[in-house]
Formats: sequence, structure tokens, C-alpha cells
Amino acid sequence: MIVSSAKVWPWVPVALLAAMLGGLGVMASLAVDDAGFALERNYYAKAVAYDAEIAQRAQNARLGWSLAASAEPARHASTSQLELELRDAAGVLGGAKVRVEALRNASAGRVLEAELREAAPGHYRTELPFERGGLWELRFTATRGAERFTQSERLEIAETP
Repeated sequence: MIVSSAKVWPWVPVALLAAMLGGLGVMASLAVDDAGFALERNYYAKAVAYDAEIAQRAQNARLGWSLAASAEPARHASTSQLELELRDAAGVLGGAKVRVEALRNASAGRVLEAELREAAPGHYRTELPFERGGLWELRFTATRGAERFTQSERLEIAETP
């Protein structure tokens, strides 16, 4: 059976449009499922409250606190220990409530959150599921009474084979 070209050509634009829409659907689903693509959580609220961020930086400088973080190598399907030492001008700083948000730069869509326990005065620990090594951003918030301190650290976490 031979189909005349007069019956085929009207369907060519329809086939091209269908192929284009199908390709757009595939690309959109890939973009939505990509763990490497992420937006900052509450980015608009953070932008509106930028004056509060500037005030917090001034508060951090007034307090004079500092922190040093370290982590065990990442283990697939297991947790790794994150340790932190919090200090002020007089030495180690105990009695604080410390929280962390951790995100791996290569897959920033997944944010881990935890509260660190004080293991010894000024030394805090928690377990986090660092499933992959690489560069991680750790955002710490330490509060003690009415005092609040924030600091972000970039930490290279090794990966166990």
C-alpha cells in the first residue's frame, strides 16, 4: 500500500511538535531529579533578612568565639562522627547548644541537620550519615543563654573505600 505524500505532510508538524514536547518532558524530569542542582533553602527570606545577617556577623566578632570542626571519613550506608571544639578568648567554651546543617557541595539538594552533644567541656559530637566524601559545607549555630554565634566551615571529608 502506497501512502500519498498529500496525506503524510500534514502530520509532519504534529510529529515534530510531539517530539519537541517529549524531549522537553524528559529534560524537565532529569532536572527535577538532579541532586547536584539545588536552591538555597528559604533564600528569599534570607535575602529579606540580610540586615539581621550583618548584625549577626557583628555579634560574632563581639563574642570572639571560634570553632574547629573535624569529621571521620565518610562511610557508605553508615554514619560518621563529627567533632567540634568551641572556644572563646579564655579557652574552651562549654554549656552551649550547638546545631549544624551539613551539605555536600556536589549534591547540595540534600541537607543534613543535627544537634551536637557536649562530650567534654567545649567539645561537641554528633553522628551524621556522610555517605560520600568530598567538600562539605557545615553551618554551625551555637547558643549559650542569650548569646548566639554562627559560623560556616568548608571541610574536606575523606571517603573510605
